[in-house]
Amino acid sequence: MITSFKRLLLLGTALLGLSGATAALAAEGWYDGQRWRALHEDTRYLARLEYDRPALASGEQDKALPLRPVSVRVRSESSARSDKRDRDDPRVVYVPVYRDQPRGAMRVAIGGVVLRWAEGFDPGQQAGWLAARGLKLIDAPEGVDWVLVASEPGL
Repeated sequence: MITSFKRLLLLGTALLGLSGATAALAAEGWYDGQRWRALHEDTRYLARLEYDRPALASGEQDKALPLRPVSVRVRSESSARSDKRDRDDPRVVYVPVYRDQPRGAMRVAIGGVVLRWAEGFDPGQQAGWLAARGLKLIDAPEGVDWVLVASEPGL
């Protein structure tokens, strides 16, 4: 999943919750600029994200992503799956809940990935790298070596 990002220092996905705990290597996770931070899905829960406009369906990358949900609620997997009101609401997305370790802080990927460029990657190379992967730049603040790239909520 992250192997194509090895040339970049991936600071991490925009996650809710903070935890400095370290876990064993897992399939899901993020690179904080110094080391791999493993995440483990907690299948007992789902996070309900509600946006102020319709969220994107899987595979839609040409529209601007709603980066900040107006509401985030963690629900049990069974109650989330049985809530019929949310099925037809395009503003609501259910995404996995992750933890660094069992009973650790809950984390929810609300969308967006922060990338820190490797030293020597000039603006032309950066633009080419993003374009080659079909990634959409959301923000590139001046004076810092990181950018915010669009991603779907959840993974």
